[in-house]
Order: sequence, then C-alpha cells, then structure tokens
Amino acid sequence: MSEQPEAHTGTVELDGMTYLISPTAFRSHYQVMTGDNRLVGLIEMTEVGEERKVLARVASGSGLTQSFMIKIAEAALAAGIIK
Repeated sequence: MSEQPEAHTGTVELDGMTYLISPTAFRSHYQVMTGDNRLVGLIEMTEVGEERKVLARVASGSGLTQSFMIKIAEAALAAGIIK
C-alpha cells in the first residue's frame, strides 16, 4: 500500500477576499470557504501522466463565476495547498 501525501489546509487571497482551502473526505477534492464559513465551491485535482489539472465547481448561490473558481484553484496549487 502506498502512502498518500498529507493534505493541507491553507488560505489564498484574491481580489481582497481570503478563501480557506481544505481537503474533503474524498481524495483530491478540496472545499473552498469564505472567512465567514460560507461554502463557495469545490476543487478537484486530477493528474494524467505528468499533467496536473484542476477542476472547479461553484456552489449554488455563491455569486462566484467558474473562471474565478479556477483562479482560486490555481492560486491554491501555486501556494502548495493542493498537492
């Protein structure tokens, strides 16, 4: 059995807002919350060969766009929160 890398919780800041990125119970899935504990979306990390790709889903009623969720996901990846 191989060991999975430890999932990390961290924050990213975009456009003056801070978003908490934390792992879920599902491997390679992360939830994105605002500072006031409001769920704004989910991030999924996929790897195919050497290529890493992030997928993002906006939570209903969050007011965020798909493209902004991707920016959050990319910032979390660059910060090392998503491994």
